[in-house]
Amino acid sequence: MSLLKDLPLHKQLLKALEKLSFNEATTVQEKAIPSALSGKDLMVSAQTGSGKTAAFILPILERMLAQEAPNSGTRALILLPTRELALHWFLSVKEEENSIFNLSFKVLVEKFKRAFI
Repeated sequence: MSLLKDLPLHKQLLKALEKLSFNEATTVQEKAIPSALSGKDLMVSAQTGSGKTAAFILPILERMLAQEAPNSGTRALILLPTRELALHWFLSVKEEENSIFNLSFKVLVEKFKRAFI
């Protein structure tokens, strides 16, 4: 494992991670974040607790910090396949929203009925 501060992340993002006591990158984060930052599409499969959520959200936040968008509305839309995963993701990033910069995270859950044709 490497340190998160060794990853190519914005200083404001690294400061927020330090404030949250996130110091070491997991193997998933160490491998996925640089690839995601370079614009590659990724498909990551790993155990629960391996750092996938942070590996996913940190490159999004990095891009948001690097590219200002004043007076813009939604800057990222994250679609998740289950209500449970959406709640897990939301709770994971909710504590970080004010630590990083002026962000707000919302969860919208819609119940769909399956139609078989």
